[in-house]
Amino acid sequence: MDSKALELQALTTLRRGFLYLAVASLMIIVGMASIIGVFFFARVSVVRGLTEAAILFFITAVFIGGVVALYAVFKKIRPGMRQLASVDKSFGICYTGTNLILAGFIMLILGLLVGAVALMTTRAGILVFLGAYMAALAITFIGYILSFIVGAFKLNAKYGIALFTAAGVVYILDAVVALSIRIGLLSAVGHFLMYIALGRASLAQAKG
Repeated sequence: MDSKALELQALTTLRRGFLYLAVASLMIIVGMASIIGVFFFARVSVVRGLTEAAILFFITAVFIGGVVALYAVFKKIRPGMRQLASVDKSFGICYTGTNLILAGFIMLILGLLVGAVALMTTRAGILVFLGAYMAALAITFIGYILSFIVGAFKLNAKYGIALFTAAGVVYILDAVVALSIRIGLLSAVGHFLMYIALGRASLAQAKG
């Protein structure tokens, strides 16, 4: 496969990944909205069955959204960044970012398992999990910056599509919000902007 075909394939793969991420973010937002809505109206009247249904919907939406997001990052965005890095080495830092996200996820799972086992014998298990969680959160946050924020600005520099810059700015705002409370709305907007911009880049690359 020549470099032009590989670059087009990378853009297409990335575009699909960001579409999946946008859908996953919206699912999680809708799930959170259902819970917030129930607790908001609970001050007026509470229907127990409705509350239980909202909680079940929230759990289902977050679980499915999380699975879709993981699939998008590890099966689409990570391979897409690897392909793009093989064409333009400057994108290697973005691929490294996806590896950090993967490492953070693995660390979180291992920390949960080790913490659960340790908790059966000592109360220190919760400290093991919290330590792993904080470390995983920090690694994932760095990976997010390299993959999404740096990636968006590098894509703009390469293809000259302003929507990439807009997505990068939205991701920066999302990163700032994530330090206090994560609602997911900003990331969803960023993913949709990336999806549209990658579509334009793919079309330009195909015509060129």
